[in-house]
Amino acid sequence: MEQEYPQVSIIIPVYNGEKTLPALLGGVLKQTLSAIEVLLVNDGSTDNTLAICNQWARADRRIRVINKPNGGPASARNCGIEQSKGAYITFFDADDRVEPVMVERMLQFARKHRCDCVVCGISVEEDTSSCLTSAPKRVIEGNGQIRAYVAAAMRGILFYSPCNKLYRRDLLECHHLRMPADVDLGEDLLFNLDYLAHAQVLGVLPQGFYHYIQRPGEHLMNRYRADRLDIMSLWVGSLRLFAQPVLKEKRLGAIVNWVCIKWMYSYTVSLAAGGLRGRERRALIRALERYPKEGPYPWPWQVGWLSWALANVFLYGGPWLIDGISVLIALYKRRYRKMYLKAAAVREGL
Repeated sequence: MEQEYPQVSIIIPVYNGEKTLPALLGGVLKQTLSAIEVLLVNDGSTDNTLAICNQWARADRRIRVINKPNGGPASARNCGIEQSKGAYITFFDADDRVEPVMVERMLQFARKHRCDCVVCGISVEEDTSSCLTSAPKRVIEGNGQIRAYVAAAMRGILFYSPCNKLYRRDLLECHHLRMPADVDLGEDLLFNLDYLAHAQVLGVLPQGFYHYIQRPGEHLMNRYRADRLDIMSLWVGSLRLFAQPVLKEKRLGAIVNWVCIKWMYSYTVSLAAGGLRGRERRALIRALERYPKEGPYPWPWQVGWLSWALANVFLYGGPWLIDGISVLIALYKRRYRKMYLKAAAVREGL
């Protein structure tokens, strides 16, 4: 029987995923759309991952295994893009789960409305708790409207990951779009902003087809690293560049500025969570003064009273106040993790 030509390429980067990959692949091969190809990119694993990949590839002709030296998730995803054959591309992570109808529903929506990108809801799950971030079903036409929509949606997490999205491969190739392999924190966000800067039709589905499995202690955004401030400033610059055409609208300008403040504030929280001494933390917080804080700033009814108060602490507080609030936030996130997840889940009413 001749193999059906793939309509969608599913790219899965894998590094030491022997414990989680089989569960994901079980869901992937149950997709109601049969015309798929699954690219397993083994990113230099040191465990039994490669053997597991080859075993699944022998069992299903739609699976192809790509073996490469370790280079990080962005490098692995780029390798998958280079070897993909489908008209559309999506990305899954090896330790997550997907609904069986995900690819088919998103492809149908993309074809019906000629979308350059389709995004669905994403469910963040930890232990027995789960939080759904989604947005109402709609189609956004015109690049300016897409930029406005995405800028407003940056209050939530819909546009951070590549795993709840469907991309047109010809658009990727036309503009030579790839993930920045020299960035290993938030490279998927930078990729999404770069891709959506060229999109003309964006589709949104409210269903939480993608399940992001959050394991305690694994969240990279909670960890301190010496280059984190530089990475956060890269995020800020990329978002401001993406949203520049629509920043004249005061509401959007305020939201974008709040998101940028939140990102920089996450740096101070990571200092508190990273085991640094108070004097060290406050010295690093003082370094934030060299980064410009641009207005307009959000009002309480735009981002909520608590977010507004935190923004003002960051904008006008001294190192001692910022450090104290950051320590409290870090303690809250550590002790009341499930409550924090629920509070962080935002349903985008756009």
